[in-house]
Amino acid sequence: MKIGIMISSLLLIMTVISGCGNGSSPNKKVGLEKNTVNENEKIMNHTNESTAKETQEVLLDHLKIKVSSQWSVNKGIDSAAFSIKGKSVGIIEGLAYADSLEAVLPNQSIVTDKQKLTQLPFDAYQVTTSSDTVRSKTKTETHIYMFIEPKKAVYDLHFDANLVDETTILQIVRSAEIVHTE
Repeated sequence: MKIGIMISSLLLIMTVISGCGNGSSPNKKVGLEKNTVNENEKIMNHTNESTAKETQEVLLDHLKIKVSSQWSVNKGIDSAAFSIKGKSVGIIEGLAYADSLEAVLPNQSIVTDKQKLTQLPFDAYQVTTSSDTVRSKTKTETHIYMFIEPKKAVYDLHFDANLVDETTILQIVRSAEIVHTE
């Protein structure tokens, strides 16, 4: 009788332990997803608040722009990557010159919105894309393609649309100036 109770107790304990292990994994995933969403919201709020305040100048070969002074800027060769608290939010990069917007659109992406921007000293287009890859999560990006005609240069300023809002992106584009290098 005592052996039966001990075996039953042992089986009950094993069932509870295995049930808790399976039950806690989905909770951890949900908690992790909530943390990621909260982190993205914090970064989005941080980009929105800080862009209107102090700025820093980012100088490229043919263009200069202003971004929030609270952003980290990692300069490359005619490019710069932007991050906030260690999380990448966007990049600007010089592309090979092309005569049309279609020639510079990223591979493996679907264009969901496209419009020409006006009142700028160069031709610029705002393009929203989503990834078209099978193995990755869908990622929505906002691209601003700037055609610097006198210099025969094209710049792609693009951001994760979930981390930087359109107003902030357009503020950066409006700050852009052509650099007059000879």
